[in-house]
Amino acid sequence: MNITNETIISYINETSLNITVEDFSKHLQLSDEETQELIIGKRIDFFLGDGKLFEDNDNIIFEFESTIDNGITFFLEQIFKERYLLRVDKRVNYGNKEYIEIEIFDMNKTILNNIINIDKSELTSKEIKIYYMKKYEGDYYYDGYVKNFLIKKIEFNKDEIEGQTIEW
Repeated sequence: MNITNETIISYINETSLNITVEDFSKHLQLSDEETQELIIGKRIDFFLGDGKLFEDNDNIIFEFESTIDNGITFFLEQIFKERYLLRVDKRVNYGNKEYIEIEIFDMNKTILNNIINIDKSELTSKEIKIYYMKKYEGDYYYDGYVKNFLIKKIEFNKDEIEGQTIEW
């Protein structure tokens, strides 16, 4: 498919979008040059994070990636007139252990921060204490893997999010 300014973007990640590239670019405050880079499939950096367009089964999808909410939930509220939350799953490491940290954002604020083992099993209370300590001391690192999900706020159920809450 040949992408143009009039092409409809069907999804942002898995969330239905249905907006033209031109209108999407205006909402993102992209320059003409950035819009052209987006059209040809280059990953662009913008104030909300970064992303790129790609085609999948005749749908044009904007793949958004960020480790925090820099305004994507506000952006979606402006388009859809309803609130969205951003879920960010990050693979983090300390020592030789890998974990998945799950963070949920609402309008730039963290409202949930959970941790699970890489195999999605629960951590023991000892592992949680060690993780908190290592994170607090800065002795951990994010390895670059991130997966973003956009959730309608009215459909969010805190009890359905796996893992144990990280509390400071």
